[in-house]
Formats: sequence, C-alpha cells, structure tokens
Amino acid sequence: MIHRIISSRNFHLAVETILLVGLLISVLTSSSPIKAASSDRPLAALNWYQCTTVDQVAVFDSRIHVHCTSTSPTIGIGWFAVSSTNPNVSRYLSIFETAMISGKRLYLYLDPNDTSGAAWGCASGDCRVIYGAELWP
Repeated sequence: MIHRIISSRNFHLAVETILLVGLLISVLTSSSPIKAASSDRPLAALNWYQCTTVDQVAVFDSRIHVHCTSTSPTIGIGWFAVSSTNPNVSRYLSIFETAMISGKRLYLYLDPNDTSGAAWGCASGDCRVIYGAELWP
C-alpha cells in the first residue's frame, strides 16, 4: 500500500510543489540577492540591465530564455538567453521563474554587442546572451 502511494504521480507532484513553495518562501524572506553567473567573463566587465517585469520564461533544447517587458537602461532588446550547455542553466531557470512568479527585480549582466547566441537560437536582432543574473527584493 505504501509503495503505491510513494510511486504515485500525485505524491511526486506534491513533493515538487512543497519544494517550490519552500524555495519561494526563502527567496521572498531573503534580503540578499540570488545570483547565477557564468565563468566565461568577469561580471565587472559587463553591463547590467534591470528587467522591470518578466512576462515569459521558456525552455528549449538549445537554450532557456526570459522576456522582459522593459529594461533599465533601455536597449531595445526584450529577450535574454543562456545556452542549454551552460553549466549554470538550471540556476538561471530558477532565478527567471522566481522573478516571474514573485515580481522581484531581475538584474541581467550582458554585453549588449554580443550576438554570439544566434548560433543556439538567441536571435541577434532582439536577444542577448546573459553572463550573470541577480534577483533582488
């Protein structure tokens, strides 16, 4: 009987929900930023952009991306992405989802002239590669 309960889909869904709620509670009560960063480039050499509102987070085979309705400073770009081969891709996804759910400020570190993400689906006309991200209250 216990084996049926533990192996049921509902049990796994409940555990995942509890873990997500725990993460959100810890983020919402934290006063320090959550960070994800790539080791490719030093963050000090990059520009930061505040994503004022996250309205989409997506996962694809080649990348994950986040869409911001506006950024500060404004650069005319709304899509920001990380290659799925990036070792921190799950951290970025966690920060993006948390920003969208909680409405917290998302700071993205990038080179506005870097269009290298076009190779994995981050179109050079409207998307930029992210090298770091922070979530602030």
